[in-house]
Amino acid sequence: MSIQDLKLRLSCAQARRQEIDEEISGIQKQIAALDCPFKVGDTVEFGYRKESRRRGIVVDIVFRYGDWALLVHRLRKDGSRGAEIRVSKYENPEMVPA
Repeated sequence: MSIQDLKLRLSCAQARRQEIDEEISGIQKQIAALDCPFKVGDTVEFGYRKESRRRGIVVDIVFRYGDWALLVHRLRKDGSRGAEIRVSKYENPEMVPA
């Protein structure tokens, strides 16, 4: 087998792997969205300790380490949006009443 044949086989295998990775990513995102009790646009409060909990707005739900996680824009005291951070379910997110 020549180098050109091997390079062709490699490029085909990489293309197949990319398709499979995209399919896996889509399935994981669907699982996270169905398993998560929140939806995009919800305002949540989160944090390990009660005295240091923060608020944010959910902008995306992602699959992380076999479970769901939230991408949240933190809310500043003046009501504006701050940094985007990842919040796991172990940070005890809770819905904030509107």
